Amino acid sequence: MKISQTTATATATATATATATAEVLFRELDYSLGPLERFVFFRLWLKYVDREIDISATLTLAKEIGIHSVKLRDSIQLLIDKGILECISKKDTVKIVFLNGDNELRSKKIIKRQIVVQQQNSHRFRFIYKLLTIIYDVRISYKQSQIDELLKIDYKAWLVLFTLVANSDENGVVLRVGMHELGLYTGMSRYSILRSLDKLFSFGILRSKINGTLDNALLNFTSAIYFINLSHPIWGEYCRYKKYFLIKNPATQNLLVQALDVLNNLDKPELFLSSQIQTLQYIQDLNAFQFENAISALVKYLEEFNFASELSNNFAIKMNISKFRSSIRLKKADNQMDNLKRLEFIFKYVAKCLPAGQLYWSSKIDLFDDLALYEKISEFKKYLYFNDFESFSDSTSQVSKIPKSELIQILETSQLQIYSFITQYLLKNEALHLIDVAQQEFFDIRPIPLAGEVQMSGYISASIQQDQLFIVSFESDGKVYRKVQEELEMSIENQKLFGLLDQSCTALTF
Repeated sequence: MKISQTTATATATATATATATAEVLFRELDYSLGPLERFVFFRLWLKYVDREIDISATLTLAKEIGIHSVKLRDSIQLLIDKGILECISKKDTVKIVFLNGDNELRSKKIIKRQIVVQQQNSHRFRFIYKLLTIIYDVRISYKQSQIDELLKIDYKAWLVLFTLVANSDENGVVLRVGMHELGLYTGMSRYSILRSLDKLFSFGILRSKINGTLDNALLNFTSAIYFINLSHPIWGEYCRYKKYFLIKNPATQNLLVQALDVLNNLDKPELFLSSQIQTLQYIQDLNAFQFENAISALVKYLEEFNFASELSNNFAIKMNISKFRSSIRLKKADNQMDNLKRLEFIFKYVAKCLPAGQLYWSSKIDLFDDLALYEKISEFKKYLYFNDFESFSDSTSQVSKIPKSELIQILETSQLQIYSFITQYLLKNEALHLIDVAQQEFFDIRPIPLAGEVQMSGYISASIQQDQLFIVSFESDGKVYRKVQEELEMSIENQKLFGLLDQSCTALTF
């Protein structure tokens, strides 16, 4: 038993080191390398690791690596020219030196950090490991012999998928990876990347995507948002299954638009106090839900919100509140829906940075402790835009008496409080109602992006044996609404219908 445990531990350590090294290699490779040279390098690295590579018998090596001899010879020469391979014996033998030499110590430190990250987000590295295990079954060309025995996924799609997996979170959501990043990590042109993405969507390996937009005042990134299918057959024994909850909110107006429009009136007291912002409250006696005008709660919220009286009179100027309304009304009409979907998703996504108890234990919107909230600034800044204090240098004489460090904290905390308000408002009108109110049953839920123009919101929670699909809606019953939750078959057609798979997917394959 002790021997087997030791062996298992050693194997796990070796696997962790290999996957961490693979990710570092992937990110550190020379950006000028083309996709084929990158793929050849990975096959060589996996096959030989620390061994010498005999390149004198090109045909034999080509057969081992699964690359046409002419393309292999050209790729090896380019890798030698880039200093990734080193000739060690009359140019007949080479070895991989990419992580050695001047960068060896730095690379080892990065690999160690990646192993630590691996422990926190283990699924990502399992999926990377799986991609490494199938690398020799990936197609290079449709002219290959025994093409029917190979996977449908080709080496370019493999590179794109590796990039997305390496940048995904624990639920398969990929943020901040646009065409620029995909080009850097794959060496591919925009056209080739788009073709590979289309394949991944048609195979069902990628579930959905929210298009990126350039015209945005609230998000600090412009790239698209991708959602990887964690239960796709390509992941084999590492598949992760989820419960999918799709909610149809009974509100007549989009919740995010409602919240942003109210905030847009902060500098107009008469309009602000007459603003309508409704929350869906659970009425225990009726075992039903009812919309309540939450403006009084909002007023109380913003009374606490102006914790620095010196800034309150100039609050609208300091926060540039007018940007909220324009932020979702873009110049290009065809991008308005994409931008709204991206904003909605990210405001729900950042909820993971806030206390779960505050979000799910009550339908009331409250402020968090200022200091505790300020500590979350760096987390929120990964996704949301924060005004720079320097842009507000025309402060009043009263404000100028406050030390700059305090003003920066006031400004950043104020913006974070606005963002946390929107986050709470959206979740307490949607995700809160996935919880069984009567039994007070709570489970971990996270938002997901949906494909197409589905007018619903998506969330997931953990499942053990298989994926499950639930549709949550609210039926009107007089002045109240009753929640209806229906489980549907997790068929490809249902998933396409509700935005869990791209319309191009006809079967889950690879």
